[in-house]
Amino acid sequence: MNHKNQGALKQFLNIRGMRGALTAFAGLIVIYIAFGAINPTVFSGQNVTNLFRSMSKYLIIGIGQSYVLITGNIDLSIGSVVGMSAVISATLMAHGVHPLIAILITLVCCLSIGVINGILVGKFQLPPFIATLGTMFVARGVAYMVNGNRNTDAISSGIGKEAADKFQSFFYYGKTAGVFNTFWIALILFIAFFFLLSKTRTGRHIYAIGSNVEAAKLSGVSVVATVTKTYLVSAFCSFVVGLILCGQANMGNMEAGNMYEMYAVAAGVIGGISPLGGTGILLGTFAGASVWQTLENGLNMIGVQVGIQRLVIGIIVVFAVLLDVVLRKGMIMRKRPAMEKKA
Repeated sequence: MNHKNQGALKQFLNIRGMRGALTAFAGLIVIYIAFGAINPTVFSGQNVTNLFRSMSKYLIIGIGQSYVLITGNIDLSIGSVVGMSAVISATLMAHGVHPLIAILITLVCCLSIGVINGILVGKFQLPPFIATLGTMFVARGVAYMVNGNRNTDAISSGIGKEAADKFQSFFYYGKTAGVFNTFWIALILFIAFFFLLSKTRTGRHIYAIGSNVEAAKLSGVSVVATVTKTYLVSAFCSFVVGLILCGQANMGNMEAGNMYEMYAVAAGVIGGISPLGGTGILLGTFAGASVWQTLENGLNMIGVQVGIQRLVIGIIVVFAVLLDVVLRKGMIMRKRPAMEKKA
């Protein structure tokens, strides 16, 4: 029985990316308890529910970025697509367009950025940094132009207070079972995309491309289609976060989503998603987003300056990536002597 338990535990820990996810969760517990010891208000119910709501935005964009990172690519357009989503949806509603129609139009616009990214990176093999840097500026430019280079009026001025209240309640201010709806939205997306990545052929193809793109091609994987799917997931997640920010502010801000692409990378890599591709699970992204928001919340509650907050979080992100590189090199070095012995 003891041997069976040990075997099951070893099998569990050998799940791709599980060790990184568990390490992030362990770090989360330590960080949360440490901040709570300094300021007990951290443990209050109100702070916990607010923490869940704030963390949800990072989790959603982290999911999108994680899909792209696992293929060995990156999406720098995330923050700008978030801003584009917020401004387009708000502009339409401020002009009297029904919220559902505004949401659908915004979705099409955001997904078009995902398709463009997928084609540029997957088909034309542009470096993802350059391709998504270009679409980052395009999406932000659209966010500026949609409402004539100014922030939008309140959405309630176009669709009425009752409809605006329903929109804001659904995406940000409303609660279900005592928890903000924003968290439930994030949780549903997490479950759906976790299943897609871990239980479907598309998920296996995403990992295959990140592990070895040439081997994936020889195995019959459509690199263009699979890479495009990951960028579509990223664009969709950015679209949802844009609606959340629109609901939070009751308007569209042209600078909405600024730096969110970096927050998305942080959520992924802190949770063990390798920026080198082929490694990590969305459970780690959940942990990474929680660590990020807990750090931000805790440092703020104990009165640490914003500059120091960014410094601390930046160091953690660099350390997480450095650890991944060191571990990968160690695995390669261990494999080489084994191969040489066989030869």
